[in-house]
Amino acid sequence: MLSGILAPINAGVARKQTAVFTFGQFVSSVYLPVARRRWKNSTAKTTEPTINLHLVEPLGPKPLNNIPREDLQSLLDEKAQMLSFSVVDHLRWHLGAIYRLAIGEGAADRNPAT
Repeated sequence: MLSGILAPINAGVARKQTAVFTFGQFVSSVYLPVARRRWKNSTAKTTEPTINLHLVEPLGPKPLNNIPREDLQSLLDEKAQMLSFSVVDHLRWHLGAIYRLAIGEGAADRNPAT
């Protein structure tokens, strides 16, 4: 009787299906609204354009859950050629925060930014 009750769970039927996001969709619809609650207005005004320009623009159309660590590292290496250490370090931090939230939301199963 117990195995009959657990059969759908063990088969994966009862798992909640989450939306499949591109990187850009997740940042705009989930990450930024959550982050704005923690940020001062002045922080949001400077940070959002940086995230959109340097992270969403190059990664936006890629599926969030299929971006490999190598692509993130290559992006940061490229940015390091033209931006200060501090800006690149902030971008790295934001990538980690985006993926931590994505894992918590069930939109990603791993954090390639670690």
